[in-house]
Amino acid sequence: MKHQFTHHNFTELIKTLKKSGYNFLGFPLARENLKVGKSFCLLRHDVDYDLYKALELAEIENEMGVAATYFFLLSTKKYNLLEKSSTKAVKAILALGHKLGLHFDCAEYPNYNSPEELTQACQQEINIVETWFKSRVDAVSFHNPPPNVLESPDAFEMQVPHTYLPIYTQEITYVSDSCGEWKYGHPTSLKAFKDKKPLHILMHPIWWNKQHCGALQVLARHLNKVTVDYQQNMARESRIYKADL
Repeated sequence: MKHQFTHHNFTELIKTLKKSGYNFLGFPLARENLKVGKSFCLLRHDVDYDLYKALELAEIENEMGVAATYFFLLSTKKYNLLEKSSTKAVKAILALGHKLGLHFDCAEYPNYNSPEELTQACQQEINIVETWFKSRVDAVSFHNPPPNVLESPDAFEMQVPHTYLPIYTQEITYVSDSCGEWKYGHPTSLKAFKDKKPLHILMHPIWWNKQHCGALQVLARHLNKVTVDYQQNMARESRIYKADL
C-alpha cells in the first residue's frame, strides 16, 4: 500500500522523529553536528508549484516546534516570488521561524554550461532573494539537477552550501517524496532512522493535503486553481475579457 500524503501523516512523521530524539537543523550546521554524532534531521521543502501549500506545512511545523528550510524558485513560470501575495506568503513562512533557501533552476540558463557560469547566476539570484526578503539564504537546492551537478557537486563553489554536496547525500542518509512517492522508502523504515543516524528529508508541499489525493489528481487540481486565478485576474485587468464572460 502506498503512503498517503496527508497532513495527519505529515504530523505523525514529525512526532516520530522528535520522539526518537531528532533535532531539526539548517544545512550549514550539519557538518559540526555530524562530527559529534548527534541525531538530527535536515527537513527540506522544495516549493515547485504552490506557495500556499508550503505555508500550510510551515504552520503545522511551527505548532510542533520544528523549523525547516523552504526553497523557493525565483526563475519560474509557476509563481512570481516578487508579486504581492507571493511575497506575503513567503514572509509568513519566515516569520514562523523557518529558514530561507533558493531553489535554482539551471534550465533557465541554457547558455551557461560551466559550473562557474551557473554558480555566478545562482549567486545573482541569491542576492535578489536576500534583498527582497531582507533575510539570509541558508542554502541552495538545484531544481531537477542536471548531470553536471550530480556528477561534480563540489565544482559549484558558492557562499552558501547546496543540497547535493556529498555531505548531504552520502554522509547523511537522503530520502525524497519526489513524484508523490517516497524514493528509497519511508523515512522511518530506513536503517539510518532505526540507528538514529542523521537524515536529509526532501518534501514537496504540493503532494501534502488534508485528505489523501493521488499525484496526478493533485496536479490537475492545482492546474484548475491557477487557471481560475489567472482568469479572474484577467477579468480585473481587462474590460474586454470581462465583457466576454
